[in-house]
Amino acid sequence: MNSTILCTVVLFLFISYKTTKLNFRLPFTIDIAFMATVFILLGHLFGMQIKRCMCEQWNLFKLFLTVGVGMILIFCVKYNTPYYMYINNYGFFSLGFIGAISGCVLFLLGGNLIHTIVCNYMKKVYMYINWLGINSLLFFPIHLEILFFIQRINGLIGISNWFVNAIMVALICVPVINIIRKRASWLNGINII
Repeated sequence: MNSTILCTVVLFLFISYKTTKLNFRLPFTIDIAFMATVFILLGHLFGMQIKRCMCEQWNLFKLFLTVGVGMILIFCVKYNTPYYMYINNYGFFSLGFIGAISGCVLFLLGGNLIHTIVCNYMKKVYMYINWLGINSLLFFPIHLEILFFIQRINGLIGISNWFVNAIMVALICVPVINIIRKRASWLNGINII
């Protein structure tokens, strides 16, 4: 089972690398789907290790892992060209992939640290982060559209503050996602069958 997943990851990485050399886009963004599937399969392959690491208390190993992965990510960001997955442009492919994996690991470790802090100190924030995690399939497609809309309005008004933009995106996303969950819950993977 794991060898099949690993072989599929290698095959999809190869196909994804080859599709970056094409001068045209494949229909239905299949070229991007290969790279996205690699991340999904790696998450499935290492799911038990990730769960075990997330359930442990913070210790010296997690601290060194976080610092090490952060340094790898900084190196990859500094020495790679921009990584634009949405247009199938990964810069230096292997360096971009290592940077993306280290970014995912750093994101999980940072989320675990935030979860530890939130669980101990801020229950309401924990509920919002939990809600955001449950609704991430709905949040990711709409937050950029809302952000572009807000930036356009703020450009007309003359406000350009990232914090104000983030607060406004959250204030708009929450009711939109709640409406989608009530009217079309299948978009979030709920009640599919």
